[in-house]
Amino acid sequence: GRFAGRVLIAGRDTRSHRPYDLAGIVGTAFQEPAARFVTRSVSDELAFGLEAEGLPGDEIGARVRATIERLNLGPLVDRPLDQLSGGEQQRVAVAAAMMREPRVLVLDEPTSQLDAESARGVLDWLRDLCRDIRLTTVISEHRLARLLPEADRVVGLGPGGVLEAWGAPDDVIPRLAYGP
Repeated sequence: GRFAGRVLIAGRDTRSHRPYDLAGIVGTAFQEPAARFVTRSVSDELAFGLEAEGLPGDEIGARVRATIERLNLGPLVDRPLDQLSGGEQQRVAVAAAMMREPRVLVLDEPTSQLDAESARGVLDWLRDLCRDIRLTTVISEHRLARLLPEADRVVGLGPGGVLEAWGAPDDVIPRLAYGP
C-alpha cells in the first residue's frame, strides 16, 4: 500500500512517534477484540498496557479495580475472555484501550460482529461512558443508522480516502453517495 500525508496527534507526528507513545493520547479498539487480546482474563487484559508502561504494581491494581467498577465490568472479571459474548469482549477491549486514560477513543467497527441487541447494548454503554468522562470518540462504521442519533459530527470519505464531507449529520448524510 501507499502511505502519504501527515497526521498529528496532540502535536506529535505519527511517523516519528511509536504507537505505544501515542496510546496515552488515543486509545483504540478494533472490530474483532478476541483476535487482539494478549491475555486470558479481564483483569490481566486491563493491566497489560500499564505493565508494559512500567507502572508500579499497586498503581496498576488500583487502576484496574477502578476501571472495573466505573465501567461495570464486575460480572465479567471471573470469566475467561474466550467465554465472553462478543458484546462483552468489545466492552473489555474498550476498557483496555482506556487504561492509559486517553483523550480520544478510536473504534473500528465496534458492532460489526454483533447482533442488533448486542450492538445496541455496546453503543448505549459507549454513549454513557463518553458522556460521563467527556471522552472524544471517533468511530469507523459502515452501518451508520445505529450511530447517527448520537453523533455530533460525521466525516464522509470517498474512494482513496478522500474527504468528501465533514459536519453535522443532517448536513453531511444527504451529500454522501451512500445512505445510512
